[in-house]
Amino acid sequence: MSTITESESLFRISHEIKNTLAVVKGYVSLFDGSVEKYNKYMPFVKDNLNHSIALLEDFSNIGKLKIELDIMDINCLLDDVVNNYRNILSTSGIEIKYQQNKDEIYVNGDYKRLKELFINIIKNAKEALTGVKKPYISIKTKIVNDKVIISFKDNGCGIEEKDLLKVGEPFFTTKKDGTGLGVYLSKEIINAHNGKMIYESTPNNGTIVYVELDLLNLF
Repeated sequence: MSTITESESLFRISHEIKNTLAVVKGYVSLFDGSVEKYNKYMPFVKDNLNHSIALLEDFSNIGKLKIELDIMDINCLLDDVVNNYRNILSTSGIEIKYQQNKDEIYVNGDYKRLKELFINIIKNAKEALTGVKKPYISIKTKIVNDKVIISFKDNGCGIEEKDLLKVGEPFFTTKKDGTGLGVYLSKEIINAHNGKMIYESTPNNGTIVYVELDLLNLF
């Protein structure tokens, strides 16, 4: 893992956006005028474009992310995230294990920002699963006292203990083409929700990311 300068990070962000737009171009090239293909690929086009826009916005707003809190259902958010990424993970041979918690789970949160947080965790897990036999990502929720804890577990390459201590530092990354901003911005999001994000990892034995939020009791 290595610390990178702001100028290097800007270059890597530009590189990531270029790659994202290339993916968009690839999907658009598959359109043949049929409603079926439009409906199939347009969600991925929109998602990648939104990711590029969000990345640019976040880079220019480090330290001053806007959070708009409102009553929201964690189950609905997780359903949204899983439904969006199930096909993407499937094409990489990755199984996503998720069963909605039957309890109603409400928090005071920013739906858009928490969605960005969960997507970033899943994307990092996906990258850690390269070359793994029978790769999977397991997502679970549980309620402990007045907290809801969402766990994201993968059976990927894991993180060295010395590097685990530095996860979340700005411009700090294990990825060859990483920006060092993803986890840092994720921690800004979770801090703005007065929550916690905890990493547990063992090299070659996977990683678990716990996201803890205050439970909102509406009844």
